Amino acid sequence: MILVLLVVFTLMLFGSWLLIKGQLLRRIAGIISSLLLVATIVLVALHLQNHLGMKEVTTTTENEIYTAGDTASPANLLIVSEIGTASDNYAIVYRDSADAEASETHFVPDESDIVNAVKLTASYQTADTTQAVAETKTTKWDFSSNFYKALFSFENQADEIISEKVTVTVPEKTWVVLTSDQAQQLQDSQSSLTAEEQAAAQANLQAAVQTAVSNYLMENPTASQEDIQNFTTEATAEAAVQAIKAQLANA
Repeated sequence: MILVLLVVFTLMLFGSWLLIKGQLLRRIAGIISSLLLVATIVLVALHLQNHLGMKEVTTTTENEIYTAGDTASPANLLIVSEIGTASDNYAIVYRDSADAEASETHFVPDESDIVNAVKLTASYQTADTTQAVAETKTTKWDFSSNFYKALFSFENQADEIISEKVTVTVPEKTWVVLTSDQAQQLQDSQSSLTAEEQAAAQANLQAAVQTAVSNYLMENPTASQEDIQNFTTEATAEAAVQAIKAQLANA
């Protein structure tokens, strides 16, 4: 609609000054059409520069994520690589589904679209939770009313992304967050273990889990088989995580 008004007021301006013969009427019509044209131009400028007639709309989505490491391992891995220096913005490796064959790297900036790439930021945190999730908060421009939508329909700014912030949260007891260097270090360290060392590590893991389960049964003598199984799974993951952290610390 605003483009139509620009055309109409431009024609009115020229018509007022060039076609109206009466001097007083010509001046009045010319001044009015000039003011209307200037006001319309100002509205367009304010819309383009300051998003006049628009509002910020934020939506939040949450998706469960899965380990970046071997799915047969009881410990879950999240691999992060900081983009830049002290940016708190990361490329993060994980699986999008439990049955995914391989993990994927997420949130790598698209160098072919820098304008939109800088709007995306991703960070991570550990928390006392039982589920690993990626929460995405997307803020977009949208018209604040149907009037402004009709007025500025010439320029499709609706759904223009202002920012997209992703926070990956993983359970602190059953997940390990590694840098890419630490992930490589862990892989090299595990591959260099002898058969005896691997057997000893497995025995230590089983002993830690058995101790945890025994303590659990003493504190919960009426626990169901399902409860015991769930606790065993969690205790195994926790013990594996502690073993990985100790292995990295001693490397």
